[in-house]
Amino acid sequence: MKGLILKEFWLSRKLRIIGLLLYLLFLIFTVLVKLSIVYGNLGHLDEAAQKNVADTAAAVMVFGFTLMLYSSQYSCQIAADGKCRFRSYSFTLPVSERQIVSSVYILNLISFGAMTVLSFVNYGLSCLIFDREFKPIYLIYILAIGGVSFVFNHGRYVLLYRFRNEKKANAIFTVICTAIYFGIMLGFTGWTSSYLEKQGYSMGDDLPDGVMDGFWKDELMHPVKWFEDNGWWVLIALIIGLSCLFWALSIRALKRREN
Repeated sequence: MKGLILKEFWLSRKLRIIGLLLYLLFLIFTVLVKLSIVYGNLGHLDEAAQKNVADTAAAVMVFGFTLMLYSSQYSCQIAADGKCRFRSYSFTLPVSERQIVSSVYILNLISFGAMTVLSFVNYGLSCLIFDREFKPIYLIYILAIGGVSFVFNHGRYVLLYRFRNEKKANAIFTVICTAIYFGIMLGFTGWTSSYLEKQGYSMGDDLPDGVMDGFWKDELMHPVKWFEDNGWWVLIALIIGLSCLFWALSIRALKRREN
């Protein structure tokens, strides 16, 4: 098992290093944005515009950087295994399909832990750079981003193990993600339309000031508040359950003989 984990890490080392280098590059860019607000051209903007720039940069640093860190450190080298015919070679080794798949999951769980620590540090840096209050709930948001990213990536790995063809697996995965995206957007549009109808408006109307603020406070903040109170337990259970399901499906897919 240790050898399989080392194999996965060695084959994915370049992608992992590139992900960390990109993070450092974006971190430097974010610091430059802050310096420009204080000393440079962005300092010539009015106070409201400066606040918008700072808020956007802080949000990207907390959530965008976190997603990038997690996604860049999850890997499955089945495409490389196919090129070197590792699957055929593995039949001569005292390893099972369960061990091969488990080595990927173990390495990615280690990466999850390491990137969680780095993301927490990144959040602390964002508070220092942009003079924000440190809110512990953001640590839960970071864990949620890492967990959802873990599930999505390992859902793709099921397709990789099933088809043994990276292009085909990625194409199918893209179609699935696109369908999920449009499903969410249609649901959100219907939700917004229903709220406006209750207020006596429709989607095409020229809405007065404050209507969408009411939608944010009356509708969107309820699930956010529920998540902050107890919903994250449901999310954790869902992430663990789906990860176990994808692990089992990956083992079953790998056991399938190639045609």
